[in-house]
Amino acid sequence: MQLHGSAKRNMTRARGPASAAPLSGGVRRRVLFGAAITALGGLLFGYDTGVISGRCCSSARISPA
Repeated sequence: MQLHGSAKRNMTRARGPASAAPLSGGVRRRVLFGAAITALGGLLFGYDTGVISGRCCSSARISPA
């Protein structure tokens, strides 16, 4: 399919990483803050899962005194 006239002029190229506009300071700070909170949540979720799994497995081996 070939485009002619105004349709051809209105087509834009896909922008790659090299042509992307840099983020402003406020936007960059919010993105980094969100990424840090997400990473911390993932670490805490993994730690919690490990603690619960460890407790479930170890409780079967402990006999009441």
